[in-house]
Amino acid sequence: MRLRKYVGAALIAGAMTTGVGALSVPAFAANPSSDGDMSAMACGVKAYQPTQSGTTLTGRTGRGGCSNTTTYLWSYVKRDINNWPDATHASNYDTYVTNGWVDARGACGPGARYYTEGAATPLGASDESGHPWRC
Repeated sequence: MRLRKYVGAALIAGAMTTGVGALSVPAFAANPSSDGDMSAMACGVKAYQPTQSGTTLTGRTGRGGCSNTTTYLWSYVKRDINNWPDATHASNYDTYVTNGWVDARGACGPGARYYTEGAATPLGASDESGHPWRC
C-alpha cells in the first residue's frame, strides 16, 4: 500500500515536471544554423557558442522572426572567470536591426571557457551561449 502511494506520487510529479519543462523552452530554441539562418526563429535573440580560428575568437548573435526593429543588436565574447566579473574579449553591434546577426571578433586570451552574450536594446531581449573551452 505504501509503495503504491509513493510510485503514484512519483508518476504524477514526473508528468507535471515534463509538461512544465516543455512549456518553458522558447520557440526559437529550434537552433537555426550558426551561419545566420534566422528564418526558423520566432522573434528573439540567439547567442551562438564562440568559434575559434587560429588565434581569433568569433561570437555570433542573431535576431530573427521579428517584424519590429531594435535600435542596437550587441554581441560580446566573454571569458568565464569563477567568482569574479567576466572579462570581455570582444564586442560589436549593429544598428536598426529587424532580422540579422552581428559578429564580435577578438584575440584568444588564456585557455579558458568562453561564451557569447547577445542583447537587443532597448527591447531588453538577451541570450547567452554555452561555455565551451577555447584557446
